[in-house]
Amino acid sequence: MIYLYSLDGRFVAYVVDDMIYTRGGRYLGYFMDEAAYSVDGRYLGEIMDGKYLLKPLGLELPMPPTLPMLPSLPALPALPAIGSISAPGYEDSLASLP
Repeated sequence: MIYLYSLDGRFVAYVVDDMIYTRGGRYLGYFMDEAAYSVDGRYLGEIMDGKYLLKPLGLELPMPPTLPMLPSLPALPALPAIGSISAPGYEDSLASLP
């Protein structure tokens, strides 16, 4: 399991078997190779520093050829926030999550 944080240090999502879930357990997207995509196929970015899902500013990749089936929900983890970081040239793909 990979825990994902916003740049301001909030635990906002996690990854299980290449599937991305919000902190509350809602299916957010998936990984195809190193790239993350939303449920509707939009490019979300890549994991940076082992805990941030970041996308270079202005970068959009084409939609993948197939979308995976909706997975069942795994158990929900509970983790504390971590410190914030600066990532010039990148946007935080998870910043809008609660």
